[in-house]
Amino acid sequence: MGKIKNGEKVVAGADQYSQPTYVDMVADVIAKLIDTEYYGIYHVSNSGSASRYEFHKAVLEYLGMDDSNLIPASDVNMNRPAVRQRYVAMHNLALEATLGIKLPPWEEALRMCLDKMKSMNLVP
Repeated sequence: MGKIKNGEKVVAGADQYSQPTYVDMVADVIAKLIDTEYYGIYHVSNSGSASRYEFHKAVLEYLGMDDSNLIPASDVNMNRPAVRQRYVAMHNLALEATLGIKLPPWEEALRMCLDKMKSMNLVP
């Protein structure tokens, strides 16, 4: 956000998708799992998927900031040292089937996170 605030351009990948996930929700799920007899590997992520560009744009929009300096780009043109998969979203099937927990969409979780950060004066 600092670069955007300063009027600098920020390039963000627009062709790779993952699941932005609010860490407070992950912590809540872990605490619930600890109190059960269940074991194993569970995916814990908010639902839906987004590119880094879409995620950054959503943050700027929610904070009422200008997103005109946020530039979408293809990952191949970003000179990254490692090749990354295009779609890495997970499914919380075991979590939902075992504990009946379904996390909200990432957009809702983002609003919750940013509201908390606002209350702590960490974002405008």
